Amino acid sequence: MSYWDIQYQELKTEVESLVDQLRNLDEDERLEKELRCVIDFDVNQFKEKIYAFLNENREASNQAKVCKTLKSIRNAVGCLKKAISQGDGIGRSLVHSAQNLLVSCRHPFEDACRSADRFSKKFKNFERQQELRRTEDILQHPTIHLSDNYQMREIRSVARLMDVGKALVNCAEEYEEACDRISRVTLGEVKLYVVEKDNAPVYLLQFNTNDRKISDFSVHGDNLDELVISYELAMEILTTLDINGDEVQEFIRVGAFSKFKNGRPKTAPFIIDGKEMWKWRIQDELIIAVDANSDGELHWSRFKLPFRNCRWNRRGPPLRHELGVEELLDLLFQNPDLLEHLREPAIDCCLIPRRLRDGPGVKALIDS
Repeated sequence: MSYWDIQYQELKTEVESLVDQLRNLDEDERLEKELRCVIDFDVNQFKEKIYAFLNENREASNQAKVCKTLKSIRNAVGCLKKAISQGDGIGRSLVHSAQNLLVSCRHPFEDACRSADRFSKKFKNFERQQELRRTEDILQHPTIHLSDNYQMREIRSVARLMDVGKALVNCAEEYEEACDRISRVTLGEVKLYVVEKDNAPVYLLQFNTNDRKISDFSVHGDNLDELVISYELAMEILTTLDINGDEVQEFIRVGAFSKFKNGRPKTAPFIIDGKEMWKWRIQDELIIAVDANSDGELHWSRFKLPFRNCRWNRRGPPLRHELGVEELLDLLFQNPDLLEHLREPAIDCCLIPRRLRDGPGVKALIDS
């Protein structure tokens, strides 16, 4: 299966979800005329147009062009879903452009490509405006108050970063390291935040501004076990800053994934090899939780299409609860029933109300 075909399968799922959402509105006669045309979007016919385009244009670069167009259409579908569920969260101009993109898919594929390029420019501009609003809000409210008396502050000076590094006993206390990080802050490449409790630094996090992924997450060097972040606090940090901690050891340990920002969808457990397991397949991600020892402690794994997974070489012991691809395949071979669970339809998270769920224990999963 080619990568563009994977993108297409995800698009198909997202379009079906959007159409269901629109039809529910149509029953109440609340559907705007412009949105009615989205219901007629034929994903199967669009796939045939992709095949026709690739057969006529066999250069390797056209595969990337198809992927880029499909990604833009997926972003358009996401904008329409948010516009329906959140009202004023998406600007009218962007919504109109998203509608035009889906309508253009009725025409030859190259027409859709041009429309996708126009939408992509507007979408990137929208994301930049969102980032500016976040920055302005942070400047107006320098202290972000979190639950349980935690608070978060942005770090913008070398002296402040060195103070935090000294408190956490890490390399940020060194002048050269602090200067290097702050220079990247000044260039707009990264942002730095300290999470405090009772005015004492507890966590230092750094994330990249281009993809909003956490690139460094530090706790006190001498008290790693005592300062493991809770699921509730981890999710609050992710949602407040609108960032991604999917590759951060401490966030993986408690199952705090970006796909759970709007709430952890309810899913039924199943038994494999005598162990209770939960599975979430959301768009192009697979998340698995295992109660390995029947003690309520969940062991988490996350895979992203094409389902690569990595091993951790960071400080401390390896994450014994993270499955590698080899272990997942071994589970599948030993337990064929698991494949049927993994093949179940993807979960749609767009309309789940934003709220923080209970902790990562078994009861929280059952009650969520």
